[in-house]
Amino acid sequence: GGSSGGNGGGGAFWSAVLATWSPVLRCVWVECLSVFVVFVVCLACFPGLSTSFRAPDPSLQRWFPLSLVGAFNVGDLCGKALPASVRLFDSKQLPLCVTVHMGFVIAFILLLQPWATPPAYVPLVLVFALGLSTGYVGCMALVLAADKAASSGKDRELAGIGSSMSLMLGLATGSVLALKLTSLLNDG
Repeated sequence: GGSSGGNGGGGAFWSAVLATWSPVLRCVWVECLSVFVVFVVCLACFPGLSTSFRAPDPSLQRWFPLSLVGAFNVGDLCGKALPASVRLFDSKQLPLCVTVHMGFVIAFILLLQPWATPPAYVPLVLVFALGLSTGYVGCMALVLAADKAASSGKDRELAGIGSSMSLMLGLATGSVLALKLTSLLNDG
């Protein structure tokens, strides 16, 4: 048994998968890549780098991590709710929005430098802004992928699956990046 050569039937399966997915992914690759990058940045920064923030006042230290979680969650909730009523950009502007979103990694790294001693509200505002941006830009990228597929006559469901897969890969990659960045900052 088994196939030592040829396709053994597997080639036909993968050809069918490729034939089904290829047109959809060619249509929404920018949106899928955007979803991936948004969530890489998010996980690299929160909870990733944000776990290294310390309250400048020792009396705040006990509540500071909880405040950061609250700030992120409120921002993320607001960001995810906004696309239902406010669309600030379309697929053409999406790459620019994602590029700006990438600036959070630099901002978080700068705030964690030994010479940086910001007041307690600065990390809170930054984490809130990250949540707001991640919620809004991430949600818009997911919505735009489905809309673009539907308007191009492609399968909206496959576009949703592709962008959801991009989200999951972004979460995993962001987690690994967070570990690496935190390690580099702690060693340096």
